[in-house]
Amino acid sequence: MKPPRCDALTPQSSHVCSRALALATIFAGCASSDPAPDDGSLRVGLWGDGASGEMYSLREADFRITGNGFDATVDADALPDGTPAFTIGLAAGDYQIELLDGWEVWRGAVGDPMPVQVEAALDTDNPVTFAIADNLATDVTFVVDVGGELVPMVAGSLDVDVDFSEDDGVCMPTFLLEEIFESNGGFVDQGDGWQSFTAPADAQLVSVGLFWNVSFNDAFTINVYAGVGNGGQLLHTETFPGLGNAPPVDFDNNLLTTPVLLQEGQSYTIEGVDTFGWQTAAGALPGSTSSLGTTRHKNIRLLATACE
Repeated sequence: MKPPRCDALTPQSSHVCSRALALATIFAGCASSDPAPDDGSLRVGLWGDGASGEMYSLREADFRITGNGFDATVDADALPDGTPAFTIGLAAGDYQIELLDGWEVWRGAVGDPMPVQVEAALDTDNPVTFAIADNLATDVTFVVDVGGELVPMVAGSLDVDVDFSEDDGVCMPTFLLEEIFESNGGFVDQGDGWQSFTAPADAQLVSVGLFWNVSFNDAFTINVYAGVGNGGQLLHTETFPGLGNAPPVDFDNNLLTTPVLLQEGQSYTIEGVDTFGWQTAAGALPGSTSSLGTTRHKNIRLLATACE
């Protein structure tokens, strides 16, 4: 049986990407009718752009959030048409969010008078676990498969209490995936390691591609760290199932379940664990460092959505 439904989400500002939803308003009459002060926030994207350039949206979407003594269902369809994400404040603790049955995916840009419903399947775990702490905003991104095209609903944003040149610290990502870094080169070795890079702009890292040089690979883990090397703050860790027999001798495309906020000019590091077959190339790269020293680097390709 579903938990009691909550009042419709009501933006308290015309700026729909801002922290526009008050917990007491959203969840009036629900399990946490007298919540603790917000320690952070959850932000969930409702729109995404496929590699084909088509724009898609989640509709008729109900999200159930549970954990830390909290249990409520959010009706995102009650938001104004075109709202890119919903945001709620939560007390510190561990939670999970589930996209309940009945959701739909529609193709068409914001304001399109004739959007078209398409067949789609979820390509991410459901429910998704997340944590709230340290006055951070946690972004949960659901990825849908539309006829073999993976579409991350990345219109949410992360706020990690840093200053940006564009705005007040809240990333308002665009819908377009862009390549922000690629290190390439001929094979000299393979295996685990890390490769740093410098963010060219404020953006959300959505995909980490590793270049494989083997005919088989098992599950592997990608870690994302702040700074150069794997001794800094761990921003994201995720295990991927691998490609089994005959992976392409090329970059793969590992979509992160939670995008990582990047700040222009700052250094970050991609680390691979259990990545036998991840290609190493010769030479140093300007503005980046490798665990293999100054004469070699790891081959990675990074896709992100820029912040407006």
